[in-house]
Amino acid sequence: MASLAVQTVQNRNSLFAGARDAFLADVHASFDSILKGFFAHHGLKREQAEDLTQEIYLRLARRPECVGIENTKAFVFTIARNLLRDRFRRKKTHGQELDIEAGEQIAAETADPLQTLEFSQQLDKAINVIGTLKPAAQRVFLLHRVSGLSHAEVASELGVSVSLIEKHMISAIAALRPLRMGC
Repeated sequence: MASLAVQTVQNRNSLFAGARDAFLADVHASFDSILKGFFAHHGLKREQAEDLTQEIYLRLARRPECVGIENTKAFVFTIARNLLRDRFRRKKTHGQELDIEAGEQIAAETADPLQTLEFSQQLDKAINVIGTLKPAAQRVFLLHRVSGLSHAEVASELGVSVSLIEKHMISAIAALRPLRMGC
């Protein structure tokens, strides 16, 4: 009986891994050259564009829930715009000049005005929900999900245990869950 349960879990994991691999292969085939062009259009060198494109694939691979998304293009380019914004922020904090025109182009890049409006409304709702969290949970959520730090890195930066970071993340995700359900 136990071996049947183990085999069922292994089969499910194999199916998921296959679906994830197929999804990533499809994203690569559909968007690789477009993404590199997008990054080049925003003033990045070929190597930088390749690095950021690879970072998109890594982020997608780390998030299993991405496999079933409805609008892959919008999701992929949201990640791309966020990576550019992060890059420009890092340049700004390190005393380098920002390319204002490129920053404005990033903000103007959209696939569809209706999707942009819906995304903007969802983002406003998410910001409001995050604003209702306890300050510690807000900080943990932003460091992990926005800055991309691991739970261990967030724990180290804040001087607390990884377990506490996980508890804050659970409360933040629970608060945001109704937004994912379309409520």
